[in-house]
Amino acid sequence: MTKDELKKIMQGLLEDKRHPLLCASIGIIRDGQILFADTMGTRYIDPATQNRVKADADTKYRMASISKLLTATGIWQLIEEGRLSADLDAGEALGFPLRNPHFPDVPITIGMLLSHTSSIREGDDDVVCTYHIPYPHTVKEFFDEQSSCYYSGCWAGGNEAPGSYYSYCNFNYGLLGTIVEKVSGERFDHYMQNHVFQPLGLDCGFYVPSMTEKARASIGTLYRKLNDQGEYDPEHGQWRAQCDDFTGGYTVEETEYIPGTNATLFSPQGGLRASVHDMMKLMLAWMGRTDHAILTEKTIREMTKPVWTYDPEKKNGDNLADQCYARGPQVFLNRPGFDRLAEQVNLPFVGHGAGAYGLLGTLGMDLEKKNGILVVAIGTGGRYPGKYSRNNRWKKRCSQVLLSLLVFPTRKAQDKGKHDGVCITGCATYQSRERFCIPNCVPI
Repeated sequence: MTKDELKKIMQGLLEDKRHPLLCASIGIIRDGQILFADTMGTRYIDPATQNRVKADADTKYRMASISKLLTATGIWQLIEEGRLSADLDAGEALGFPLRNPHFPDVPITIGMLLSHTSSIREGDDDVVCTYHIPYPHTVKEFFDEQSSCYYSGCWAGGNEAPGSYYSYCNFNYGLLGTIVEKVSGERFDHYMQNHVFQPLGLDCGFYVPSMTEKARASIGTLYRKLNDQGEYDPEHGQWRAQCDDFTGGYTVEETEYIPGTNATLFSPQGGLRASVHDMMKLMLAWMGRTDHAILTEKTIREMTKPVWTYDPEKKNGDNLADQCYARGPQVFLNRPGFDRLAEQVNLPFVGHGAGAYGLLGTLGMDLEKKNGILVVAIGTGGRYPGKYSRNNRWKKRCSQVLLSLLVFPTRKAQDKGKHDGVCITGCATYQSRERFCIPNCVPI
């Protein structure tokens, strides 16, 4: 498939009559080399004139939960330096006790926060303070019954012990961002700039007020197609801004903030603004294919090692799409009906999904083979389920195309009686009907 053919497919996704998209980003890495990275569609619609500004590969979007990979990277840098440990009681790092009252003797570790096995719970989006603790309040107040920021459902019940039960919780990463500040002495967004982005030559960031003027100017607005009642309506609705609409100017930077008290202000759980080009460079850094190593290979192995896997007999987690989690990344097990990224393709990927404000995305990497994909769809809404996993069809349609570019062609067997339906290099996953196998085989 050529780049022009891939762009044509992307354009078809944008123009889908049943479920149109406003914008789409796609990136692919094979053998540690970028094969494709581009963004197509619209990044901004003028509310007065309805004139559209075109998006490109340098347009930065709020990457939602893919951001958690960067927050985890900051934590693992501090672990690598010996200033933290994955087994450390997170309360010690935060400076206040962190215990589930049903399990008062069980320390909640930094590793549990990273893997969403901490037993901390958060409410829906309409529950006050479960995503952002407003300034000047602190993250400690989330657990304080006397505070206006207290959430009464902040702890799991007595059958979901810390370390044994998985339940995805954004607030875990608000705490992790605060720990980064507490240990480093730097504000979370500044730490990420100083220790991750700038060393890689990237002009992106978590906190819009502290980003460079050039970076801010390239941020794309997130939209959904909504009707007058605010409901997703792909046929009759209008594109309405959901996040990062700076028509009235940028928010003012909070200069009085004390690092180590409330990093949720900088959205370590979902606030990274980055382009497809930025994300390709970050993926190459995790693969060890950049001049600057943000983490050692040994640390990457520890960071991506699975620590929780869903067991249907034990029912040891909220069984949505996630089937396996490491201390930072999601691990894709390719279980049909749950976390399979594309039909008939099983790749050993680690990475993360994303979904917020009309953006859906997936980042996946095979760290051993140095392969990776990034899929971001903007303008999504409602349910658009696929056929073989719980991911929405927008992501899967893009993923299927990208994964077909990751697989290597196999040699045509000259002796069909001997080799028909078998990869000549011995790859057991060769699909006779599709004529491809996963990249166990060298390209021909």
